[in-house]
Amino acid sequence: MRIPGLPNARGHGRLLGAFGIDALGGGLFLPFSVLFFTMTTSLGLQQVGLALSIAAIARLPATGGAGMLTDRIGPKNAVIISNLVQAIGFAGYLFVDSFTQMLLAAVVVQVGNSLFWVAYPALVHEVADKAGQERWFALINALRNAGLAVGALGASLAVALGGTIGYQLIVAVNAASFVVAAILTRLDPIPSRRRDHRQQPGAAGAAGWVAVLRDRPFLGFVGVNLGFALLSLSFVIAVPVFLVDVAHLPGWTPGTLLALNAVLGALGAAPVVAAITGRRRDHVLFSSQLIIGAGYGCVLLAGLASPGLSLTLALLAAVLVTTTELIQGPAVSAIVNESAGDQDRGRYISVYQMTFSIVDIIAPVALTTALTHGPFATWLPLIVIAALDAVVILLLSRHLSALTSRIGHGTPADPVTRPIEADGL
Repeated sequence: MRIPGLPNARGHGRLLGAFGIDALGGGLFLPFSVLFFTMTTSLGLQQVGLALSIAAIARLPATGGAGMLTDRIGPKNAVIISNLVQAIGFAGYLFVDSFTQMLLAAVVVQVGNSLFWVAYPALVHEVADKAGQERWFALINALRNAGLAVGALGASLAVALGGTIGYQLIVAVNAASFVVAAILTRLDPIPSRRRDHRQQPGAAGAAGWVAVLRDRPFLGFVGVNLGFALLSLSFVIAVPVFLVDVAHLPGWTPGTLLALNAVLGALGAAPVVAAITGRRRDHVLFSSQLIIGAGYGCVLLAGLASPGLSLTLALLAAVLVTTTELIQGPAVSAIVNESAGDQDRGRYISVYQMTFSIVDIIAPVALTTALTHGPFATWLPLIVIAALDAVVILLLSRHLSALTSRIGHGTPADPVTRPIEADGL
């Protein structure tokens, strides 16, 4: 019997295992990504931060290249390569003893990571039937949240028991997890029925970068995703600082909220998708912006209320933000997939993924600056962004047919909304 909200994944256990192991390895490393280098090398904190920041900038061109590679070799092969590239990068971390070596290894990791996040949604499109994309994305997101949580717990235990050796063990296991994920993905019987092999390798037909850049409705949706990404990242960057420094809540509050976010992300994926199945995507995304706007309204009030009420409001905000992420993740990924054609899906996804890189660059500075100007300067702009996102979603639905499909029904994008005159590059 199929669980409501989950896909029929029969025959694809290896692929799901690959995603789970990938997330488990990530959960091991992420909590100690900076501490690893300061504890196992002679590099200072500023050097480590500089190397990681420069490597993060490399994601922008790498994401564009990932789109072209995915269109050329197919998403399954691209995911396998992404896993192997990340395995090489993390293995390189074990031998870092200079700034240059760290920078090179970090760039390799970022290149592999960029390729994965472009190829993975396209791979889901290969595996899922037309009605199952949202359910697949929800299941994989749940696996990733669970893997990240378990990995973080395991990493804490390894460091507590093993000291420096524990840090090295974390990175070694993370590198190995990518190799295992690559093998499992290779062994999964993923069909490639949606690729048109009559065209020459790498040909994009009526696609290519020109088609993507002429697709104004899709670019409008990409612009909306900048707002989605900023609102999501604000919960990780700004909320913890605000609750401790301004709302004067206990120091354990941020960790509790992030743990609640991870647990709800793992357990809530299936019921949330089951609840929104059959509803129009534009209406669901419109509602999600009202929900996250209310969540940041709760954060704002937490800075003005008494300590007891502030904690309640903070917990409510965590639930609302997580609910928004559970709604948005599957729906947005399916919309991007259906906005593209089979020969240019990688390029479409790469343009969409660039929004996260852009937000990762600007959000820390913007949010920390806003925090210095008080609660209203921090949270009212985010509430306004959520409202604007909601309005633009409804306007775009008139031109982007993937927005008007019903979740779980998965109809193809209306070709009238997509450019057909552009020559491929």
